[in-house]
Amino acid sequence: MDNFITLYEKWRKSYIKIAFLISSVNLVVEIIMSYLLMVKYPGMIKLDPIPYILLYIVIPSSLNFAICIFGNSKIKSDRISEQAKNYISVLTLTGICFVMSCAHNVYAVLSCSLCFPVYVTIIFSDRKMTRNISVIAFFLICISTYFGAIDGRADDKLLYVDLFITLDLLITSYFIARYLFRLEYEKNMLIKESFIKQSQLEEQLKYDPLTNLYNMSTFFNLLSMAIEKKNFLW
Repeated sequence: MDNFITLYEKWRKSYIKIAFLISSVNLVVEIIMSYLLMVKYPGMIKLDPIPYILLYIVIPSSLNFAICIFGNSKIKSDRISEQAKNYISVLTLTGICFVMSCAHNVYAVLSCSLCFPVYVTIIFSDRKMTRNISVIAFFLICISTYFGAIDGRADDKLLYVDLFITLDLLITSYFIARYLFRLEYEKNMLIKESFIKQSQLEEQLKYDPLTNLYNMSTFFNLLSMAIEKKNFLW
């Protein structure tokens, strides 16, 4: 069990690092895209430069890094249970995907990024977590669609078609994750059965089949261990 705790701690830290990386890359992409839109295609931006930079670069990036810092501080806390830390690491990635999908709602594909955290939960082997994260992602996709309806995609007739497709992908992701859980469980059972059979075979090799006593090989192994132990005590 301690090995699993160590493994989960390793992956939680990895998820936070990935969250920081995504936030950094997203900031760079936002700056580049804003420059191209302002310089190359100025007619596509309806806002003045300062409000645009504030709404689509400063606020989203600040929220992303704030989510990362909060998540990083919580997974290092001793007051939070291991399961809660697992949730926080996944929700950190979920929060970043949500901010991106809301801030840049004109790009429908960003809403699909909220399907990624569903797959991330597989590492923690917790079906309940997968279900809960899927439910949270469902509502966040609806909220990001609402922001799109009142912002850049107010007149987009395909907005709700995109919502339907995204929710369909989310549901598909959930069932795929459940299938992967089942596959992982069956693999672990096969490994466990193989280990038990190997242990039984090793135990049988210690005994003589006729006398049912330790054979010579086992005797000399035990004798060698006893001698080493006595020498150590000396």
